[in-house]
Amino acid sequence: MHVFSARPVRFLLRACLLLVLLLIAAVFTLPYTLPWLLQKQGIDLHWQNPQWHYNGFSAAQVNINLNHSATETQQLQLDNFSITFAWHSFPIRHLTASRLQAHWPITSNATNDDDTELALPKSILKWLPQHIDLPSIDANLAGLGVLQGSLNLQASAQGKLWQPSFIDTQLTLSNLQGNWLRSIPLELKPTQLSAQITTHPDHQDTPDGQQLLHFNLYSTGPARLQLNGLLDLQQTPEWQGSLSNAQLFIELAALQHPALSAQDLQARLYFSGHADTQNFSLKLHEHSSLEAQNLEIIDSINAEKVALQLAGLHIQGANAAVAELEVSSPIHMHIAKLSAAQLHSQDWDLHGTLSGPLAQLDLNSSLVGQHGLKLHNHIFLRDGSVTGSLSLDNISFTAGNPLQQTFTDWPQAASIQSGLLRSTVDFNFPPQAAYQLAINLHASELSAKFDNNTLDNLSLDLSAQLAAQQSPNWPTTLTAAQLNIHAATVTTPDLRAEKLQAQTSFSGSGNTESLTLHFAPHSNVQAQKIQLPNIASATKATLQLTGLKLQSDRKNDYAPKIHSPLTAHITNLNAEQLHSQNWDFTGTLNGQLPLLELSGDLKSQHGLTLSSHIRLLKNAVQGNATLHEVYFKAGNPLQKTFSDWPELVTFDSGRLRSEIAFTLPDSAALKVTAKGSASGLNGIINRSELKNLGFDFNAQLNGSTLTLSVPHLTITELDPGVPVSAIELKQAHYRTALDAPLQGTAEWKSIAAQVFNGRVWLDAQQLDLSRKQKLLLQLRGLELQELFRIYPTEGLAGSGIIDGQLPLFIEHDSIYIEAGQLQAREPGVLQFQSEKIEALGRSNPAMRIVADALDDFHFNLLSSGVSYDQSGKLLLNLHLEGQNPDVKKGRPINLNINLEEDIPALLASIQLSGQVSEIIQKRVRERLENR
Repeated sequence: MHVFSARPVRFLLRACLLLVLLLIAAVFTLPYTLPWLLQKQGIDLHWQNPQWHYNGFSAAQVNINLNHSATETQQLQLDNFSITFAWHSFPIRHLTASRLQAHWPITSNATNDDDTELALPKSILKWLPQHIDLPSIDANLAGLGVLQGSLNLQASAQGKLWQPSFIDTQLTLSNLQGNWLRSIPLELKPTQLSAQITTHPDHQDTPDGQQLLHFNLYSTGPARLQLNGLLDLQQTPEWQGSLSNAQLFIELAALQHPALSAQDLQARLYFSGHADTQNFSLKLHEHSSLEAQNLEIIDSINAEKVALQLAGLHIQGANAAVAELEVSSPIHMHIAKLSAAQLHSQDWDLHGTLSGPLAQLDLNSSLVGQHGLKLHNHIFLRDGSVTGSLSLDNISFTAGNPLQQTFTDWPQAASIQSGLLRSTVDFNFPPQAAYQLAINLHASELSAKFDNNTLDNLSLDLSAQLAAQQSPNWPTTLTAAQLNIHAATVTTPDLRAEKLQAQTSFSGSGNTESLTLHFAPHSNVQAQKIQLPNIASATKATLQLTGLKLQSDRKNDYAPKIHSPLTAHITNLNAEQLHSQNWDFTGTLNGQLPLLELSGDLKSQHGLTLSSHIRLLKNAVQGNATLHEVYFKAGNPLQKTFSDWPELVTFDSGRLRSEIAFTLPDSAALKVTAKGSASGLNGIINRSELKNLGFDFNAQLNGSTLTLSVPHLTITELDPGVPVSAIELKQAHYRTALDAPLQGTAEWKSIAAQVFNGRVWLDAQQLDLSRKQKLLLQLRGLELQELFRIYPTEGLAGSGIIDGQLPLFIEHDSIYIEAGQLQAREPGVLQFQSEKIEALGRSNPAMRIVADALDDFHFNLLSSGVSYDQSGKLLLNLHLEGQNPDVKKGRPINLNINLEEDIPALLASIQLSGQVSEIIQKRVRERLENR
């Protein structure tokens, strides 16, 4: 039998008793020893009235100070602090304090690893309190702000601390501070942040850690924000969360930014969402919207109100691939009273859809203006590039002109009554390569007016491709550009053309500083049935621009500089002053718009050629033209060209040169100057042969006043039946009004000629053709024998020299003579031996003496009165004094003879009896037949 010894038992009892005494001593000395132990670790702990209870510990106040050399002192104070213990599940069941005060600086050196899991080791987790109750929190978090509020939290050791089974907290962060505020614009910086998080009453505490929380977050300041909703969190089998009944309200009184400003911004978002460890999604529901008042963009674009409907926006994607987010949303935006420098104020609406991954979005939308303008676009985002198309919907101008109602720079004087217009722009904007644009514009059956100009049934097609390099000055090339224009009629105050056609293709290059366009050689403009009212008309006109080049640069405000060779052909040009014929122009066009210069040669079908130069100035049009020397031996292009060329004037030899210059001001009268000369002209004027005509002339047209000067004119001979030679005109001037060209004033220094071997002239004189005028024609040295030679009358002969004066009267378009005087300078002989006068003497004794005397009458006085009426009859009252040596022994005889002669008929008979051209003979016969 084995027996225990009493001595070991007594030792064991003594040891247990000693251990209990030590534990009791430790418990009672803990309030004193614990602060000493923590102080050794750099933690300064102070408490007041500490008390131990059978199930916990309490103190009237607990102060904890953490001293770090690198940061401010961190201080924590708990009032009425108590802890309740348990020996199973949570060792600390309840932690409570009536008030928590802290001064706890938030340093910027703290770093958070986003990938660190917010789970505590289970060995630590089980020592955290199951229930924390802090009804008053007042913490000064230097570098962040002042945190105030309350916290009531119940946690489970089966979950994570931030996922409690119950929470009810209200926290407010005020006196905000720290670097994190610098990135927030001044208009958006909050002055206070508040959060209220409460476990929803329907929450069921389940083993999988599901949480159902109601949250309400809001901020105050210039921007007012409030976010609330229901958050459903679940920890197992994998973490996931759902957001429902969420609402976000944002209000901002004013937003000021260098590129944007607005007032009364409001966002109302109603949404739900879901997230797990792999994916997340967010969807906006009905009534979600964003609004702003008095929007202004870059000081030039303004809108009274912008309202964007966001209902239907859906975002989803994987957590690890944010760039591949899937976005889908309808788009509904209303812009009220949008105005810009180029736009009239009006409402606009944008409708469409947005869909696709974030890096590959598709935008399909329509922008509709209040006045009917519609723009459609389809935009694709692909790996940083933007491609798509922009199209202008068919505009029908029958019901109005939305372009005129939309764009402020639309010419007020331009109106479109009918027709269709549409346009498309395809674009590709890659991230690194050149931007690409393809432009197409089509118009059909347009009828329009501009001031007093009209277009009927206009069709237009324009296409081009642009490539712009992404560099500072944006080098751009234009290729494959084509323009085709067709119009049934084009009417202006000065022009009407039918079947107008213009065709060209062109290319170009440019940058932010300059632009150059090159047009193909086949560029042309054609029109048919051209009319210049009261001036000219043509069957057809064609303009060919062979190598047109346009240049513009920033230095000259981008005003285009033009250079082009050109050719023009006008078919059957008719004008009041022109015979119908074809004309051709070959030359060049130069200058900077609107100042242009046109130089070249204008040729008529019949050989007339003009070298011309026309300049468009700021306030006028100037030009000059030089007539290429005309050689009449090869024909008369002037006669074939100008309809008012005198029909009875023809030249068969000689030459003519002339120049003309004109100025047509915008607000003044036309000014024209012309000068020229002719030499060696031979031909026919009416029924007169012309030999060796030469002259110089100068002419000026100033408004309605025409001035003509002839410094010198000579004619070797003019033969209307009576040869007139050595004709000379000096210093002649004529001034008249265009509306009465034959009622002007004329003056000359001298007019002289030779006739019948004598001389006739008019002295210097001024003549007013608007009223009856008198001229005194002087005659000296006319020889009777030359008269009788040219005027061969049977049996009439004689000799003598005649002088005289003939008063010429000019009235309207007729010339006549009254009371003219002729007299023989010295004695002479007059012989009239004719069977007719002898028979008259035999039958009439009274005439016998006259007949015998005239047989050989030697006169010592011969004088005559002369008159010539408007019908062409010449009356001579002839008075003779002399004798016939064979009659009555030479006794003196005085004779008075009245003669009447039809001068036109006389000249005609002389011409027909002589060697004259067939043209003159024909004209003479025609005149005689018409008398």
